[in-house]
Amino acid sequence: MNQSFLDSNNQISILIPFNNPETRGFYSIIDTGDDIISSFKKLIKHPILTILDFLTSGLLWSFLYLITSLFINALFQAITDDYYIRWLSNHQEIPKSYTLPDIGTDLLPFIDIPYLPSYVLVGVLTVTFLRFFFTPYRTIILKRFCFLQGTIFILRSLSIFGTYLPSPVPCTTYNKQPLFIYAMKIFSGTRSCHDLMFCPHTAALFFCAMFWYHYIEKAPLINFKWCYKVSPSVNEYGYPLRFTIEKGIICIITAIASLLFVMCKRHYTFDIYIAAIISVLLFKLYHHYILHMNTRMNWFNAFLRWFEDGSPDIPELGMKQVDHDN
Repeated sequence: MNQSFLDSNNQISILIPFNNPETRGFYSIIDTGDDIISSFKKLIKHPILTILDFLTSGLLWSFLYLITSLFINALFQAITDDYYIRWLSNHQEIPKSYTLPDIGTDLLPFIDIPYLPSYVLVGVLTVTFLRFFFTPYRTIILKRFCFLQGTIFILRSLSIFGTYLPSPVPCTTYNKQPLFIYAMKIFSGTRSCHDLMFCPHTAALFFCAMFWYHYIEKAPLINFKWCYKVSPSVNEYGYPLRFTIEKGIICIITAIASLLFVMCKRHYTFDIYIAAIISVLLFKLYHHYILHMNTRMNWFNAFLRWFEDGSPDIPELGMKQVDHDN
């Protein structure tokens, strides 16, 4: 069913359902190889045009946005640590290694593997990338992930700067370097102590889970066309319509990984919970908003139309004159 909007000129703006790419299952691997070969041929034949297209592509700028927001987050982490150190020095009655009570860390065993959340996240990101790389949605998912994760880092920067929390495990920071240098060290992997308002590992984990949940039936590895005719997997605007065994497995894996994050005691239970809620809501907000971005003309929608250029899951806008005399 088309969605429509009546404007002041008695014209109906109709959202035409998107043209979903043909579901080809494992044949998508061959299609991906053909696309890569075609891209190299285009680069050789038209190098300047190809490079300009890449430099003005949403994929490149979403990646740059992610890197920039990651550094901004590192800068705010450095500011937070520096302020917290000075605050503790003025409050000698507060122990330098005190922690807040947390029901998750009290009930669950402690896993003393400092970088386990990073290891888990790298594994999840790798599997997610490989799963969707051989589908028509590979570029779309990658740039949307970079954009959403970058937005998470911006939101997180403001939150950790506003409220300072002690580390769940003993962690002391004595930084005597300039803030910019310390921020660069954090950006390159040095752990800070007080960036605990919500967990970026959890946000990325839940983004991956949501991408699986939202796109897994748009680009299935096995094509059951007869099944889709009986029970459609997505509606005409791309939203999933059914809960499958694969989605159940994804939910279980995500829940287990979240518990592992709590057991590592690098974050409190509540900031893992908050990260999960924010990432899911941000994912749903973005994927709902882009379905209607062609219905309004403003600078943000203009940006999204450039950013989402070529995405097959965006409804087109059609116009139809309305005659009130009939």
